[in-house]
Amino acid sequence: VNDNIDEIQKKAQKARSETEKLPEFKPGQKSTQNAKSAIDEIKDYAKKTLGVLGIGFSLAQLRSLAEEFGGINDAIRGATRELGDQSEIQQKILKGAQDCREEYGAMAGSVSPILAEPSFKLFPVDDAVKFVSLVEKLEKGAGREANIDSTMDVLTEAMSSGKLDKTGFANLKSKAPEVVNAISSAVGVSEAQLQKLAESGKLSAKQLKEAFFAAESDIQKNFDELGFGIGDALTYVRNQWGLWLAG
Repeated sequence: VNDNIDEIQKKAQKARSETEKLPEFKPGQKSTQNAKSAIDEIKDYAKKTLGVLGIGFSLAQLRSLAEEFGGINDAIRGATRELGDQSEIQQKILKGAQDCREEYGAMAGSVSPILAEPSFKLFPVDDAVKFVSLVEKLEKGAGREANIDSTMDVLTEAMSSGKLDKTGFANLKSKAPEVVNAISSAVGVSEAQLQKLAESGKLSAKQLKEAFFAAESDIQKNFDELGFGIGDALTYVRNQWGLWLAG
C-alpha cells in the first residue's frame, strides 16, 4: 500500500517539476488578448501536468473541481475560523483524508462538527482529524464502510454532549458492533460493563477519544490489510488537485 502511495507522490512531484508555474494575469495588456492567452496557457499547463499522471481533465472539469473544493474550504472556514491558519487546517484535513483513503469533502464534513463548541477544547485540529481517520479505518478494516456516516453521527453527538448515552450506545451496538468491541477492548472492560457505563452517563467523550487513540495500532493493522485499488489512487490525486485548484 505504501509503495503505491509513494508511486503516486513521485508522479505528482514529477508533474510539478516538468511544468512551469501557473501563468499569472498581467495587467496592462489588451484585456481580450490577455484573457485568451491566459486561458490557453492554463489549458496547456493542466494537460501537461495531468498527462504525466495519466489522468485527463477538461477545463470545465477543472473549474468544477475548483468550485467544489472552494465550497468545502468555505465550510471549513466557518467551523474553524478561530482555530488557526486556514491553509494549515486544510492541509491537515487533506492529510487525514489521504491517510484513510477518503474524499476531502467527506473528511472535512466529519471533522468540522467535532471542532465546534463545546468539544473543540477536547479536540484540537490534529486530534479531530486523527479521531475521524481512526473511525474510518476501523470501519473500512472491518469491511463495514457503509457504517461510517451513521457511526460518525453517533460519535459526533457524544463529543458534543460530552458523553455517549444509552441511546448512542444502543445504536452502535446494533449497527456497528465492531466499534463497541474496539472501545471496550481499549477501555479494558467487557461489553456489558461498557453498556452500564453508557447507561449511567459515565462513558465520557474524553474516554471515547482515548479509547480510539489507544486502539490505533490494532486499527491500523487491519486497515493495512486492505488492497489499494485504482479508486483509492484516483481519490488521492483528486484530493490533491482539488485543494490545489481551490487555493
